[in-house]
Amino acid sequence: MFTLTIYLFAFPREKLNKSMITHHFTTSKTIAEIINFLLEEYSGIPFNKYRYAIGKKYMTDMSFVVDKDTELYVIPPISGG
Repeated sequence: MFTLTIYLFAFPREKLNKSMITHHFTTSKTIAEIINFLLEEYSGIPFNKYRYAIGKKYMTDMSFVVDKDTELYVIPPISGG
């Protein structure tokens, strides 16, 4: 069992009115599985459109396995112009 602390910014933070959410998982999960979980748990938030980081490392490998207490950062796209 592990605890995933998810830090939110921009739209997800405003939509949920929370800067952080915590979930407990009984089995290891890949980043892709976590994203799918978030999409199901929080409908209306396009979690599949964001980037993710664990610590200071961007997660480009969606098969990366999370199996211990971890902090995951949801990084929204940057609008420029």
